[in-house]
Amino acid sequence: MSGKIIVRRYSEAFIKFAEKTIGVDKAVQEIKYLSEIFCGNTDLPAFLLNQEVDNEEKIVSLNKIFSGLISEDTRIFLKLLLEKGRMHYLCEIAEYVVTRYSVKYAEYAELRTAYPVSEEIVNKIRDVLQEKLKKKLNIKTVIDKGLIGGAEIVVGNTVIDGTIKRRLEDVRVLLAAK
Repeated sequence: MSGKIIVRRYSEAFIKFAEKTIGVDKAVQEIKYLSEIFCGNTDLPAFLLNQEVDNEEKIVSLNKIFSGLISEDTRIFLKLLLEKGRMHYLCEIAEYVVTRYSVKYAEYAELRTAYPVSEEIVNKIRDVLQEKLKKKLNIKTVIDKGLIGGAEIVVGNTVIDGTIKRRLEDVRVLLAAK
């Protein structure tokens, strides 16, 4: 299974679980806190990813470290990641959750470009998309050198592909059909 799919599934499952227990806002705060600790530290990930250390020992350590700092529900999520061998995805899961759910009532959109774009251009794209889609958007920019040029925007299940790579593929298909 693709890493992106795993990250999305675990992130969405965590948020669904959190909606019923601690609430989305608290879940975002706690996962962001975990990200700062886990992703900015080499010792904790090394310990948690060490195959020689038993999972029960890791869980006991996590409970000692985070008791009083994060909710029991978030610790249950960490336990699940450990048991399923998905702890190495924690930074990506945290990034997904924070990006997607930290802005209230905004839908997540991803702007993929071959080169960095200015904040001004991102804001113009956001304004146009919000008007056309009738949704408030939180845009995350991603640099993808494989696009050659242009931009691709993903909002939910909608993909707007204005990349040179896509246009070249269309030309190739047309030429192959003749």
